[in-house]
This record gives sequence, structure tokens and C-alpha cells, in this order.
Amino acid sequence: VWVPIPHRNPDGNPKPWRQALRCGLLRFTRS
Repeated sequence: VWVPIPHRNPDGNPKPWRQALRCGLLRFTRS
């Protein structure tokens, strides 16, 4: 199940794999 991925973790540190997914999602929505 796909769930929205928050920009940052509760601790405030971004995760590389989450950034990659977010970038992929941005490309998907902009295409």
C-alpha cells in the first residue's frame, strides 16, 4: 500500500531513500 512519505523524519533528519522516492514522485506527478 502506497503511503505519503513525509519530507523529514520525526527527528528532523531526511533519509536518502525517502528523498529518492520523493524525487521520483515529483517526476511522476510533473510528467
